[in-house]
Amino acid sequence: LADFCAKYSREFKIPFRCNARADTIDDELLGQLKAAGCEQLWVGVESGDDHLRNTILKKQLHKKTIIEAFRLIKKYGIKSRAFNMIGVPYETRETAEKTIELNKEINADMKCLTVFRPYPGTELYELCKKNGWISDRQVHGYYEDSILDQPSITGDDVYFYHKLYFYAMYAPFLVPFMRLLHKIKIFHRSLFCILQPRWFFYFMHSLTTRN
Repeated sequence: LADFCAKYSREFKIPFRCNARADTIDDELLGQLKAAGCEQLWVGVESGDDHLRNTILKKQLHKKTIIEAFRLIKKYGIKSRAFNMIGVPYETRETAEKTIELNKEINADMKCLTVFRPYPGTELYELCKKNGWISDRQVHGYYEDSILDQPSITGDDVYFYHKLYFYAMYAPFLVPFMRLLHKIKIFHRSLFCILQPRWFFYFMHSLTTRN
């Protein structure tokens, strides 16, 4: 990597972005990437819950390591992107809340939360299949409903927390209202659909962070 960064900065003046694990990020790495022209660093967080992240997803990353990685990325003036998943096997409301809280703490420049998909050929697919959690619902991408019916969290809750995540990141003043609607059982998906387009969240974020 050091050899690449040195050669790239001599040959090109084209900004680039790349992915990295949080436990590879340190001052030496970031210094090399910054000097080479790296403008964005994308990092997998996956879940705010240690058990889901490390035992179920086998990420093997401590929460403190993730927090420190994003702190260092900010220190070097590189834009960060946090990848997360919701609806993984054994997800609960409590673990979904932990994912939201961890992302609020690291405060990445770009936030991403996708819905877990059990791809055939993976261990988690076999786990979901064995437990009878895979429904016949059809989806077109990982920003739509969960196809799992697992006892620890309902599909409606996965949908709710998937949308609530973006409110928490870009329009936090609306979060108590959405939680109240969900709690008293008058929450309806159409309420989120009205404000769901991503441009809305970017717009609200710009208003709430304007100096």
